[in-house]
Amino acid sequence: VSSITFQSMSAATAINFVSGVFVSTFSNINFAASGITTNVNASAIGSGSRITMLSASGIRGGPSYENDPFSRVDWPGIGAAGTITALAYTAVSANSLTANWITTFPGGTLYYMQISSDSFVTFPSTVSTLNSNFNFGGLIAGTIYEVRVSTSFSGGPFSNLGSIMTPTAGGGTLNFNFFDAGEGVGIGSANGQNEMGLGIKVNPSSGDIYIIFASTPGATGERNLAGHDTTGVVAMAKYDSNGVYVGQRTLPNDSNGSLALDGVGDVYVAETDRNPGNNLRKISKYTPDLTPMQGRVISDTGLVELGPMISDGSTIFSLLEDNGANSLQLVHYAVNLVPLATATYVSNGALRGHGVAYDGGSGDYYVLVSSAATPTAKVHLLKYPPAFNATSPTADVTFPDIQTDQYPRVVVAAGKVYVAFLNSSGFSVIVREYDQSLNYTGFSSTITNVTAPFGRPSMDLKAQGPNIYVAATVNEGGGGDYLVMRYDANNGLAYVSSATYNSPTYLPDQVRAMAIGALGGDVFVTGGSSDTIANANVVSARFQMGAAGAAAGAVSPMTYTSVSTISFNANWDTTFPAGTPYRLDVSYDGFTSSTSVYNVYGTSYTFTGLISGTPYDVRVSTVASGLPYTSLGIVTTFGAGLSISGSIFYPGSATGLIKVEAAVSPAFSTIVSSQILSNLPSQPYYLPVGAGTYYLRAYVDVLGGGSYQNWFEQGTAGSYLVSASSITGANFVIAVDSIAPNSPLGLSAMLNASQVGLTWAAPTASTNGAVLQDLRGYIIQRSTGVTSVNIAGSPSAPISNSVLNFMDFNPVPNVTNFYKVVAVDFARNLSAPSPAASASGGTGGAGGIIVGHLSTFTATTSGTYRVQVSSTPNGTAIAESNQVYYSFSGLSSGTYYLRGYRDLNEDAVRGSFEPAGVFGGSHNNPYPVYVSVTNSAFGDVSICDRSWLQVAT
Repeated sequence: VSSITFQSMSAATAINFVSGVFVSTFSNINFAASGITTNVNASAIGSGSRITMLSASGIRGGPSYENDPFSRVDWPGIGAAGTITALAYTAVSANSLTANWITTFPGGTLYYMQISSDSFVTFPSTVSTLNSNFNFGGLIAGTIYEVRVSTSFSGGPFSNLGSIMTPTAGGGTLNFNFFDAGEGVGIGSANGQNEMGLGIKVNPSSGDIYIIFASTPGATGERNLAGHDTTGVVAMAKYDSNGVYVGQRTLPNDSNGSLALDGVGDVYVAETDRNPGNNLRKISKYTPDLTPMQGRVISDTGLVELGPMISDGSTIFSLLEDNGANSLQLVHYAVNLVPLATATYVSNGALRGHGVAYDGGSGDYYVLVSSAATPTAKVHLLKYPPAFNATSPTADVTFPDIQTDQYPRVVVAAGKVYVAFLNSSGFSVIVREYDQSLNYTGFSSTITNVTAPFGRPSMDLKAQGPNIYVAATVNEGGGGDYLVMRYDANNGLAYVSSATYNSPTYLPDQVRAMAIGALGGDVFVTGGSSDTIANANVVSARFQMGAAGAAAGAVSPMTYTSVSTISFNANWDTTFPAGTPYRLDVSYDGFTSSTSVYNVYGTSYTFTGLISGTPYDVRVSTVASGLPYTSLGIVTTFGAGLSISGSIFYPGSATGLIKVEAAVSPAFSTIVSSQILSNLPSQPYYLPVGAGTYYLRAYVDVLGGGSYQNWFEQGTAGSYLVSASSITGANFVIAVDSIAPNSPLGLSAMLNASQVGLTWAAPTASTNGAVLQDLRGYIIQRSTGVTSVNIAGSPSAPISNSVLNFMDFNPVPNVTNFYKVVAVDFARNLSAPSPAASASGGTGGAGGIIVGHLSTFTATTSGTYRVQVSSTPNGTAIAESNQVYYSFSGLSSGTYYLRGYRDLNEDAVRGSFEPAGVFGGSHNNPYPVYVSVTNSAFGDVSICDRSWLQVAT
């Protein structure tokens, strides 16, 4: 029987078995009548009978109302003893997955599953199975799903099986296995030798991969316990960016796998003497092609151990564990391995360094260390300032719940500090977030492997941009897989995606180390095929872990449609593939608060239940956690009273918001209603008015502040008579200015101390002879032959119209430089270039050169960009450039620092209010740039706004 509802019954038996033997299943039975005295009477059925009441519901459902003296009636889901426990998802593809669970319910229990991509706000339907697994098909690639299971069709209680993301191209799918043991282990290993990857790093510029691995005659697990190997061999292998084996070098010493790369690609390796006594500790430096360069002996007492190493892009930092002094040192080394700074942390027990992280924004350093101090061993997170020589930590946070064997790791991402570790049982990977002062933010993530603990001997934690990656070993049925998980640092440690890998040749696999390629790039993991078995092998794998929904595409706004008092349609254009899910956020207060809608398919969505006469912002993303967003602009719902509405079309390219106004006369002396709109090619407007006659105009607010300029782009409409009903469809166009200015006048150029100064006069008319009123600024062009290039200003951000001079700090030496000036108006019309003026570029100087590129992220639209070089972090500039691609030549050997700013008031002085930036580091601590003899060094500068932000209350 598949479905029955009992209602309006009085003093009745709902289901009565008179006699006989029955094996019967009843599904979806609703005992809704409160007058039911007996729901199932099974007192007269014979031996061998079994009655199953599936998905029973209602106020008279369950065994409390049955007559079953011989226990022949089952009620799965109602009073039945049993639990459902989540198992890992399997067979996950772009369009399907298998959900698995462990159950203690009796055999024959029917399970009901629901799958959802919006936390069960909606779900397609409920499906059922007698098994403890179910395959869902027809899913969407790059989408996070949840599955929940119940033994009751009527909706619960549910057991949630957790979240899983279907992969996309570049979105969490394993790309390929770099290599197994067939490459890079020809270092004398014979039958019975066991290999294991110890450390891995990726050169972010070239993409080359460096892996340290060991070959030992004993089990690799024994090597872990000893910390070194007296009879095996350690080597470093190099692979190109495609995973092709390039070569290797056998190291003269043992190694724990700690390595780092500097800015030119040189490789630094922590090495340990393998001879009896095991005393020597040193850092060795190799060229990118693995040729030995130099080394520095750290200790020869056997009491010092080398810990993790990192690079800030130019120099090296290492942790040194001194077991004799119960201390841990953070040491800063120059590229020639000369110590530059040392900070020492002391405990009353032995210390072990688990990780060091560098915050490129603040310049601070974070060290994770465990102490064997009595009475309880503890893990500490320490913070050191940029200048940490001989200083104590500025913060020291203790983790009483983390021990050394839980493999704690630390990274910095998006201005926050993250600590990852295994829980005490080993079944969960935990990641916690802290601010820069090491205050816990309250955000954490726990991923649990329900069938077995995560494997040892290690796990690793890395970050790149806002992405946080954890690599661990998943133990399943005696085997092991590499597992890489990705979290979003910009969204409260939201889990984004994961991928697993198991070598098809060597089983099982054990993670030892992880490295990250370029920003948004791939994840690289190395380790071994076992810690104990004979003939273990190095296994290294590459994962493609791009952003979720990382298929190429873009979203662009289109006009809002069907605007009413309580609803509107948001529309957008897209180059993302069909089937891409979108997230939309809508807000009426500038996203101080907002409502989100997930998994929208297509290019339109209707928002309803809105407030009349209210402006709304809408933004769209292809990532469930948001970021990056595309703004669709502002739309205002209609009010309840009389109004004039329609669409405004603007085909121009001027910068500024669009303002539409209604007035009672064509002179617009009295404005009775207005609305500010986004700068879009077409969009609806809505003006609440009373009864009367009105004239409309719309214009681009090119100067800001809502001031009307009679000389710039505008459009008018009307008159409109509003009486008993509102006016709709009042559409009109903003006319576009296509008249260019005349060329600047009287350009001259003069060489002065290897710099060329330019002066000119402003044009006074447009090319149609009209007085020039909309001059915005200028573009400076330079050439040494036929073709000119822009060296300052652009059509979208020209030099201010109030400036009639320019200094070229870096003319091309030893040739004649030709200069032209182009005028730009607010509509981005360009004049013809002025007649050329020329000057010699000087003779140029010998010495080193610093070259770089200026990136700008500012809302301001005027002011000269200036890049300065100095010999101290905050010192006086010794040279300046105002070009996008700049160079400083003739520099003597030494250390230099780069900073830039936008000179808003053209006073050649960097003010605290002006957009600014430096090469790396923070405003007060830029990265150093090293110049030696005649080498070329690189230093790019990014300039950003420095405005105060209003904090919501």
